[in-house]
Amino acid sequence: PDRGITDPPAISGATAAHGRECFVCSPGHRITVVDDDPGICDLMEKLLAAWKFVPAVLPEPFSLNELLKLGASTDIFLLDIRLPTETTLNWIPAIMDAFPDAKVIIMTGYADTDTVIQAIRNGAFDFLQKPIAPELMKHSLMRAIQLQERDRNMKQMLIDLQNNQTLLLDQKQRLEFLNERLLETNRAFSTLAQNLDFERA
Repeated sequence: PDRGITDPPAISGATAAHGRECFVCSPGHRITVVDDDPGICDLMEKLLAAWKFVPAVLPEPFSLNELLKLGASTDIFLLDIRLPTETTLNWIPAIMDAFPDAKVIIMTGYADTDTVIQAIRNGAFDFLQKPIAPELMKHSLMRAIQLQERDRNMKQMLIDLQNNQTLLLDQKQRLEFLNERLLETNRAFSTLAQNLDFERA
């Protein structure tokens, strides 16, 4: 069996191999890992923690229901496609339904075009082939987070816009009400003035 992750050329701190800068991870993003190889899970936990993520590993026996319970606050799911009893390809739609803001990245040592196409159709964000270079995995995670943050910002902007429209509508209705009251007051004063003129005459 493949090891799943290649030996990293010391990816820690701000700089990666070849002098390229790694992305700076925002602390607190939760990454849930599903893989039947304990060694891979241990290594991924260490890497994710070193990158300031919050790692979580789905324990055996693997099941979609347990993942949905564990994944309540997950930002990104890292799924090994082939588990001992089933494939996680079929899990992706349920994950996306339960956590629409989350991203799913699938991993496998048995990549083929049909599998990749099916994963993307099911809603996967990215596809990583084992053995995975740590720098490549980190890059994929950061792209997912950047897209996630952009989507969240856009949703918040829409909410703010809707709230502003509601506020403007309320203000408009209030102004219309005040204008109507002012017109009624002016009509009352006009009628009073006419009556006074009539009495004087």
